[in-house]
Amino acid sequence: RRVHGVLPETGLKINGQLTLGENIADNGGIKEAYMAFKEWETKNGQAKRLPGLSKYTNDQQFFIAWARVWCVKERPATQTQKVNTDNHSNGRYRIIGPFQNSVEFSKAFNCPAGSYMNPSKKCQVW
Repeated sequence: RRVHGVLPETGLKINGQLTLGENIADNGGIKEAYMAFKEWETKNGQAKRLPGLSKYTNDQQFFIAWARVWCVKERPATQTQKVNTDNHSNGRYRIIGPFQNSVEFSKAFNCPAGSYMNPSKKCQVW
């Protein structure tokens, strides 16, 4: 699945052909990172919950931490330059795309089947 999102701040559409390789890498990266996290938990037990985030499960905190990496505020001129030249999707879509494709994310947050964050068709490379 290609990420063809529109950036609401500028109305620009992300070029899915330009970002395809990195979109695939983001999907694989979240999957690998989650598997490593679960393996760590198996060996070490559940980690203590982070202060202020104790209402979230450890799985939910994993995904929140991943999303936090890509949360940015960019000026429209920066978005325009990046959408035309950067082979990475905008941070918003580096979160949404991989999470929509993640069965584990959908389970962690109880996303209803067929909802925006749990579409029925998911891209699974491996």
